[in-house]
Amino acid sequence: MNDAQIIDMLFERSESALGEIEKTYGRLCLHISMNILSNHTDAEECVNDSYLKVWNTIPPQRPTSFKAYLLKIVKNISINRAKYNLAEKRSSDLLVPIEALEGVLSENADSPFNQSEKTRLEGEIERFLDSLDTPSRILFVRRYWYGDSLSYLSDITGYSENNISQKLFTLRSKLKKRLLKGGFNV
Repeated sequence: MNDAQIIDMLFERSESALGEIEKTYGRLCLHISMNILSNHTDAEECVNDSYLKVWNTIPPQRPTSFKAYLLKIVKNISINRAKYNLAEKRSSDLLVPIEALEGVLSENADSPFNQSEKTRLEGEIERFLDSLDTPSRILFVRRYWYGDSLSYLSDITGYSENNISQKLFTLRSKLKKRLLKGGFNV
């Protein structure tokens, strides 16, 4: 079943849409949540919470990319759970990939981005990703969107963790330079 059909089912308030979401994207959602939380029970709960949020937001929302919409919800709910867990445990290992980009993509607390600035930022990041060769783009997205660990990336690429870490540092630096040139305060 394609994304448009799932969205139509959600607009019809058909509960079978949730089963289709689980069947189509369940493993990917769990993978992303597990990469952030490293706890299967918490990850499953976050994925289920994400399905509920999708149910409650569609309608009225009609995302152009259902997959991106769903995965963003999964990621945000998982990050919030990780922050909650970190507050309890005072450990910071879980959010390293996200925090690595905060120095590049931080928003100024005194002047929050408005929607047009967010759209401009998204466009600039898309152009940055488009400018990368395929292996670099995959590496960047796997680390900072899917939250894959350095050891996992090392296993799938055959490069050492140190080599991957250096490559990611270089990519973050290029992104920062590009955003500064584009007028973003990073």
